[in-house]
Amino acid sequence: MEAEAASEGSTEEGARGEKKAAVQITIDQVRELQNFVSLTTHRNGGKRVVLIHPAEAMNVFAANALLKMLEEPSVGTMFLLITDDIRRLLPTIISRCRRFPLPGVGSAEALAWLEQQGIKDAEVLLAQAGGAPLTALALAETGEADERRRFLDQLARLGTPDTALELAAQSQKTALATVVRWLSTWCYDLMAMRMAGTIRYHLDYREAIKSLAQRLSVDQLLIYQDLLKASARSYTHPLNPRLFLEQLLLSYCQTIAASLTSEHA
Repeated sequence: MEAEAASEGSTEEGARGEKKAAVQITIDQVRELQNFVSLTTHRNGGKRVVLIHPAEAMNVFAANALLKMLEEPSVGTMFLLITDDIRRLLPTIISRCRRFPLPGVGSAEALAWLEQQGIKDAEVLLAQAGGAPLTALALAETGEADERRRFLDQLARLGTPDTALELAAQSQKTALATVVRWLSTWCYDLMAMRMAGTIRYHLDYREAIKSLAQRLSVDQLLIYQDLLKASARSYTHPLNPRLFLEQLLLSYCQTIAASLTSEHA
């Protein structure tokens, strides 16, 4: 059995009543899993494997419910939890699992593989994916390039609360996880350019990032990055997605404004 956030069998009601993919693994899904592992099986010698991916998509209630199964697993049952951010798992979950780190491939090998798949702008996509070729391939297949470009074009010019609110309104159809990823990687590149003269994620925005980074206060940017880290822990279930996004973009504007103020002080 595979439990996935944003997968089949798990939906939420959209603002207009339409169904949309869920972005978290819920306690109800874990309870269904408990029923599954309690059943005996005559296949595979009585063995069963439970795959939970991505494991960090479990909300706190689901994680606590899973903890009971990890502490007293059914005979012949193996749990595989896959995550690319182990820091978002409960320490009690981590302590009951064996870790198997899987290092990524080299950038040259990953780039060559993407080019073999016929991916255009493979280098730019690989950078956006943090060097992960499968993620880069997924980005190419989702077709989010135009949406990303519109967002970053406006983010690079963002300067007033009104423009922040306008961008938030225009980004309503974009998944919050995607917007948070764009903001986080954008700010990482700003800090990297400010401190080391290099960038990692948005290679196609190098000049815009360089121009903005020269005027930014490191202290203000660090404060905003802390806000983004805190937001990343709750974007899967915000009470009001629009207000959540507006807060992030308004705070970004405040970061820019505070930086310019300190620069001229």
